[in-house]
Amino acid sequence: MDKCVEDNEVWIVAAKRTPMGKFQGELASFSATDLGGIAISAALKESGLDIDVVDEVVMGCVLTAGVGQAPARQAALNANLNLNTPCTTVNKVCGSGMKAVMMATTQIRIGEVACAVAGGMESMTNAPYLLPQGRNGMRIGHKTTYDHMFLDGLQDAYDGELMGVYGQRTADALGYSREQMDEWAVRSAMRAKNAIENASFSKEIARIQSDNNCFISNDELPSSIRLSKIPSLKPAFDSSGTITAANSSAISDGAAALVLISKVKALDLGLSPLAIVKGQVTAARRPSEFTLAPLDAIQKLLKQLQCNRNDVDLWEINEAFAVVTQIAIDQLELDQKGSMLKVVLVR
Repeated sequence: MDKCVEDNEVWIVAAKRTPMGKFQGELASFSATDLGGIAISAALKESGLDIDVVDEVVMGCVLTAGVGQAPARQAALNANLNLNTPCTTVNKVCGSGMKAVMMATTQIRIGEVACAVAGGMESMTNAPYLLPQGRNGMRIGHKTTYDHMFLDGLQDAYDGELMGVYGQRTADALGYSREQMDEWAVRSAMRAKNAIENASFSKEIARIQSDNNCFISNDELPSSIRLSKIPSLKPAFDSSGTITAANSSAISDGAAALVLISKVKALDLGLSPLAIVKGQVTAARRPSEFTLAPLDAIQKLLKQLQCNRNDVDLWEINEAFAVVTQIAIDQLELDQKGSMLKVVLVR
């Protein structure tokens, strides 16, 4: 390994996020860059660092139509960072925020920067409808509008299928039942509800003042979930399918940001790590096989770190559909009932 990389171990010294808002819910009046600015500002405040220490901001945002030029820079300036702070926006469907963190980590490891803020931001509520023929003039007859959220976020650019359709095909091919997926949906919902009741996320959430001067400090969706209704929900992508709105991720609004810094710089500033980045990988397949990519990534990372699944004390596997997580769990032979397995359905 390059000595520069060895010397520049990356520490995460602060992590903050907004509450997660439902589609057209409490955060509907906030743009993605509004939410990103709130998360960045809160993370920097938690770190105790001066804005002059930040060398770079990298923020993920997929649904950028109508957001305005340079979303990451907007978010940084909303957080009152310096005008001369370089900013980059990352568009990677389902993984833009994570990829932003990976890019910032790499910059620190190679010595390009010493401190970076990285994260992700989306307002799915505010994704506009697009009018492709509008520029040339629509002189007569019916014309088509396109949902930016679907066109650029939720459907395959090549075959036009929603990613949930591919998820359903995988569930069918591998024999995952509705009951199996609903079990995970119920478990995830119960954990979310319990976390709110016990204020488990209070330290990581930056509360937001709404338009009516109320403060939003909890994720919006969990409290509205009726667990008894989950088994009776209609299939989402196939009339006889097993994937439903409950065992899929929600359409949500929110943002999160991390403050990353080299170990050398952190020690110089008297900081302690929340976490240390030990490794990172990316995996990819054809769009219809995205359901298997998380397993590929996990296996690549274990190999990179020269360890095996038994060396891991806590697993957190985030995906949009329960079946994707279940594939990884089964293939890795993880204990589904164990307390050290954390599964969250998010996008």
